[in-house]
Amino acid sequence: MFLGWNDTSAQKKFIIAKHDGKLTGIQGNFTPTSKKGICAFCHQNERVGLFKADIKTKGSTDNFRAIGQYICADSLTCSSNVQSTNRLDAFIHELKS
Repeated sequence: MFLGWNDTSAQKKFIIAKHDGKLTGIQGNFTPTSKKGICAFCHQNERVGLFKADIKTKGSTDNFRAIGQYICADSLTCSSNVQSTNRLDAFIHELKS
């Protein structure tokens, strides 16, 4: 459903997914946790972390806001667990709007 990887030295996560018929890339800070939780994308009980992406606020070139979700630390596991891309699509849509 999507391709994702972690850059652990920079605490970043990168995701490439099909959104509105096109491949879309997003990146953000990723802070892993030591506990399991429910992933916002695949909705399974997996080891998760906080994925947080900054976007510009509407009407401003200087102000940003962060949007975050707890998602699987292992993108391969998450992608294979995804039954529907609705949650991932909604997250990407929010980042793009």
